Amino acid sequence: LQEGLLHVSEALFCDLWCVLGRVDSLEKLRLCSPAELYALAEQIIMKYASSAAIKRLEKLPRDQQDDILYQATLFSRDMLDYMDFNDAMRVGDVGRMEDQLPRLLFRYVGGRNAKYAVEILELLQALHKEWTPEVMTFIMRYCWLANTTGHPDSFMAFDMLQEHNIRDIKHIFASMGPFATWEYIGKISQAIPTMRKVKDHVEADINHFRRGKSHTSPDKEEDVARLQSVFHCSRVWRYRPTRHLNDADKPSNILKQGSNPDRLGKARENWISSRMGEHSVEQVWQDSGE
Repeated sequence: LQEGLLHVSEALFCDLWCVLGRVDSLEKLRLCSPAELYALAEQIIMKYASSAAIKRLEKLPRDQQDDILYQATLFSRDMLDYMDFNDAMRVGDVGRMEDQLPRLLFRYVGGRNAKYAVEILELLQALHKEWTPEVMTFIMRYCWLANTTGHPDSFMAFDMLQEHNIRDIKHIFASMGPFATWEYIGKISQAIPTMRKVKDHVEADINHFRRGKSHTSPDKEEDVARLQSVFHCSRVWRYRPTRHLNDADKPSNILKQGSNPDRLGKARENWISSRMGEHSVEQVWQDSGE
């Protein structure tokens, strides 16, 4: 799914660069100066991949709206957020991840993902109201992302790392036989990261015909070029008020719906209610036998 989204978005943006630059291929943009390229990039963001661009299209009378252009603009804006967050996780930039939290909140509220919205509100409350600066820095730096390789572009979320650990426990270093007790599995689980390094080292030194474990995508250039050609022939980025879709086929502006004060208020009420409850102030000491 992610690969498909990235290919479609790349083809859309490549076609948009060509349309605004008035060229038939990206190579011809090399003749532009840095200032001209910057101006084109700014125009792409402001007019074709931003909430302001979407709002401008929504204000048009219904008979003058272009649903295809609106859908492409909506998709481009959302994909920029997605790619920014994904890239921030990969390189370990927790500051960019924090900047995306309000937009994630709007998306969860607009998409009616109530539990995720509560989690984001809880995190924002802790970051800005409850945690000390030292605690906040520690959690953001050491509890959001993990890097088991030391390479600069190899960060991953801790839940993804845990999925890798579960795979190794259940399959790669699975314990079988009469001695595979829970106690034994608990003992070797702590050694799995080291065992993984040893396995990789031995495979790299001895087995030169081993199959790589990293996922590599096939060459995407041909697929992206075909998609770009289709988008260009369809004149996706050309305003045509006659292109209308059925209401069932029109995409929803989840970010706009999530920023609605009424929906935000309900999400806030759900979050507050999840925090309310009786808490005991008694201290029960275990009997020491004395």
